[in-house]
Amino acid sequence: MGIRVHHAKTEAGAWDDFAGPTIVEADHDILAYYLANTDYLTEADRPASVQWNDVLMGNDDDVVTPNEDHIKLAQKIKRFYRDRIMMRRLTGKTTSHFQNSVYKFATSETPNQIDVEAMGLMIKLPEFYEYDRKIDHLAETYNSKIETANNQQILRDPETHTLTLVERTQRKTKTTKDHEFWFIDENNHVNKLTVEIANPLVHLLERYIKMKNNVLDVNAYYYYTQHQGYDNFHYYDLAHWTIQ
Repeated sequence: MGIRVHHAKTEAGAWDDFAGPTIVEADHDILAYYLANTDYLTEADRPASVQWNDVLMGNDDDVVTPNEDHIKLAQKIKRFYRDRIMMRRLTGKTTSHFQNSVYKFATSETPNQIDVEAMGLMIKLPEFYEYDRKIDHLAETYNSKIETANNQQILRDPETHTLTLVERTQRKTKTTKDHEFWFIDENNHVNKLTVEIANPLVHLLERYIKMKNNVLDVNAYYYYTQHQGYDNFHYYDLAHWTIQ
C-alpha cells in the first residue's frame, strides 16, 4: 500500500512492468503524500533519511501517510491555483503552457494519480504557492500602483531612500536563484533588493539588516518594474545599490 509506480499498459490493458514508469498512484492525494514525505512542513513530519525518490522506488516501509494537515494543505494549494488561473481565463487574459499544466493538475478528477511527466511540476508547486502568497500580500498591503509617464518602465536617478524590510522570499527558476528582500519606502511603495543565493556574504547582509531593526538607507538606481504574472503589482527594483 502507500505509493505504487505503474508502467505503460499493454494492448490488453495490463500494466507492463518492463516498460518505463508512467503513472504514480497513492492511497490518498498524491500531493499530500509529497508534503508528508518531504521537509516542506517540518523535519519531524518524516524520518530525515527518507527522500521523495526513495518513496517512488517503492520503499513502503518508510512512506509517511499524510495526515489531515497535509491533505488540507494539498487541497488549499490546488484550490489557490485553480481559482487563480480560472479568473485569468474568465477575464480574457492569456495563460501560459505552464499555467495550463498547473490547472490540469489542480482540477484532476484522480488526485491520487499523477503522470510521471507532471511530477516535476507537482514538486515545485508548494514552493511556488508560498512565494505567490507572499507576493499577493505585498500587492494587497502596500502601494503597488506606481504612476509613471505613459506607464513605461523608467529609471530614477541614483537616490538614497529610507527602506523598511517587510518581507523575504526566495525565487528559484531555471535561470535565477535569488534571495529577494522586499522593502517599503517613504511613500509606501514596494522596493526589491536581490542577492544571489550562492553569494557567500548574504548572511552579513541579513545580520546587518537585523542590527538596524530592518530599516536601511540605500543609495541605488530604482527601476520601475511590473512583476511578471501580476498585472497590478509594480515596484522598484534596486540596482548598483550601496547601504549608507
